[in-house]
Amino acid sequence: MKTSKKGVDIIHAAEAFRAFAYPDPASKLYKASPRQRWGFRPASEILGALSTETRKLSGAPWTVGWGETRGVTKDTRMTRDEADVAFAASLYEFERAVESAVRGAAGGTTQGQFDAMVSLTYNIGIAAFRKSSILRNHLKGDFAAAARSFHLYNQAGGKQMPGLVKRRAAESAHYLSDMRLPQPLLPQPLLSRTAE
Repeated sequence: MKTSKKGVDIIHAAEAFRAFAYPDPASKLYKASPRQRWGFRPASEILGALSTETRKLSGAPWTVGWGETRGVTKDTRMTRDEADVAFAASLYEFERAVESAVRGAAGGTTQGQFDAMVSLTYNIGIAAFRKSSILRNHLKGDFAAAARSFHLYNQAGGKQMPGLVKRRAAESAHYLSDMRLPQPLLPQPLLSRTAE
């Protein structure tokens, strides 16, 4: 399967393109410098204006483009075109991982479910997704429980993050968006009795 445009839109809305590397929002560096415009100008410029103690704090993992972290340092920059290429390569990797993990799921996997799980995996990583309650419930065919489980993954560094709360709500809703729900049983019409 491939991620739909709606699935890509969910990831892009959550990740938001940044040309310059920025520290992880759950990192000590980010928390110590909340008013800085990380990702919109070179990190070296921002770091140069911070106190010596703050500069020593960890910002790992540094992120750039559409949420890329692999090989990213505080000095990494990406054009929009470079970020789009990196995103496509990462997305393909996460799609294959989700596709492999959901093979044989009771009840199959809809496009919305696939998209939502790819978005989650893009954020938490393949290893974490494979151990997730979302995947366990999905494989059992308990789609309602799987949708609820998205909301368990809204923390970073042990604290609930508003951006993750919003992202998980979007993923959970998309997970359920195209499910074929059984039609409710309609009452049988009353048969009129005629006197015999």
